[in-house]
Amino acid sequence: MSAQIIGGPKMVSADLDAFTAVADSLEEIAAELDIVAYAFRTEGTNIGCQASVMPGCPAALGVHAPGHETVLYPALAAELQRQSEQYTVLVNRFRDCSQRLVEVYSGYSWADRAAERLITEGIQLVFSKYPAQTSIAGLILGVGTITAGSIKEGSPNLLYGLTETGWAQEGLLSGFGTVISGKGLPTLGRKFAIGGIFSTDEVNEAATSVSRLGAPAYDLFQGNALTVERVEPNMPFLDAPRTIEEAMRNLYLLGQERLYGKDGTGLSYGTVAIQKFENADGSVSWLVTIPGTDGKPDSPFGWPQNADLMSDEQERRMNADSARMVMEAMEQAGIGADEPVTLIGHSQGGIVSAVLASDFKDRYNFQHVVTCGSPIANHSIPKDTWVTSIENQDEFVSKLDGAANPARDTWLTVRGDSSPGAADPDRPFDAVTVEGTKERRELTHGMNYLIAAFQSASAKGNFSLNAHERHFGNLVSGKLKETMYFRGRMSHSGQEEAYTATGLPRQMSDSLSEQSRERVQSQMMDTAGNAVKDAIKDRLKGGLRMKGK
Repeated sequence: MSAQIIGGPKMVSADLDAFTAVADSLEEIAAELDIVAYAFRTEGTNIGCQASVMPGCPAALGVHAPGHETVLYPALAAELQRQSEQYTVLVNRFRDCSQRLVEVYSGYSWADRAAERLITEGIQLVFSKYPAQTSIAGLILGVGTITAGSIKEGSPNLLYGLTETGWAQEGLLSGFGTVISGKGLPTLGRKFAIGGIFSTDEVNEAATSVSRLGAPAYDLFQGNALTVERVEPNMPFLDAPRTIEEAMRNLYLLGQERLYGKDGTGLSYGTVAIQKFENADGSVSWLVTIPGTDGKPDSPFGWPQNADLMSDEQERRMNADSARMVMEAMEQAGIGADEPVTLIGHSQGGIVSAVLASDFKDRYNFQHVVTCGSPIANHSIPKDTWVTSIENQDEFVSKLDGAANPARDTWLTVRGDSSPGAADPDRPFDAVTVEGTKERRELTHGMNYLIAAFQSASAKGNFSLNAHERHFGNLVSGKLKETMYFRGRMSHSGQEEAYTATGLPRQMSDSLSEQSRERVQSQMMDTAGNAVKDAIKDRLKGGLRMKGK
């Protein structure tokens, strides 16, 4: 896994000039060493040629002649070749140092960002006019990448359809959002709908449309009464993180434990952790760790809640079950309005973090937000709140916002890129090896891939990333006083209800026969599904009517 760094604070011009001068000097030294390496290599070749035209000479054959001081040609040629190789190693190291120095202060180029935005908006523009044709083209592209990747891997693997099309995903998603939200405006001779290319929140508007239909239907199934209670693990679990990577590892552990319970803590799904730190002056600060979607039928972190959190309507975001649960947990933990709060979340947990920092900024003092694989580009997080986003180019989930993250001093994005094979231990700045991977291509949305991306970025010693590390570290530098765990459950009555494997509340399930239970569940799903289908049809019909005027 290798990584690029986008945004964050930049060095002053004097520092940039100094770094540039050092980088140029290293490049000059590398060029001079390359000349020496070439000389050794050339001379070794010459020695070999001389030996070839003296077949009877013992020195040319590498044999000592009695009574003579002999320079053995093969040994001399080999030594010259060895010296050439050593100098070549030095050349590569000096050039590598020069390149890394440039990366330390320059980060990701604005030219690259402009090119990516142009591609995204271009795909969106075409999709808004030709949704069916563009969808077919996208499908063909996906099938092609799946086929090529599967052939290379030696077995079928559908994930190549996601991992190899990262460059087009934001454009396709924003184009789809334009169609669903009806944001496109017919113009340019009624050939293209360009209303969406001047903004980046098309997906969020589409999420509002989906949420308006899906949320009421899901409330009928799940209930809208939230219960949050503090739970105690069977053993000490999360330590005090002092760096962003350590906080990411805690997030990974909590997410794994609540779903699989491998460490025997007794923690289950729908659980967040809140840690309280006490500083030397007696003040306190807080770290809230929020795992992602678990998909359980009575969990606040189900799949439909993602649409609520991605909505462009503030009230809808604030009323998302997962956002309500974390806010209730923070209140129960006793977090004061003026006490610094840091949030870290994976996937839906990262979106919740962005919603809290954007929409509840008047209720709590949110100082730093760390998101891992979360689509939050269009959330209006205040500029005085620091944001460190870790994403992977080929993970798809972080592309669901259809836009690139803002790049500013207080908002930095680490973008990882995966490739097969192990990292070169002699070039630690290039890439790192991902822990716990399989031989096959995997979806890089997992925390192990995101941690590796951050490790790769950290190894570069980037000035901007170091500034974000310091800001985060200062917020969690106090003594860890307490780690609290809060579990959330959804129900119809306001009390926790046990859910059956069918996804129905136990009380309802017990009152129905097996056949009736299956029929009720099927009707609920059909109702929700048909509502979404009808909405999409209405949007498309509306667009066609608009074009016909």
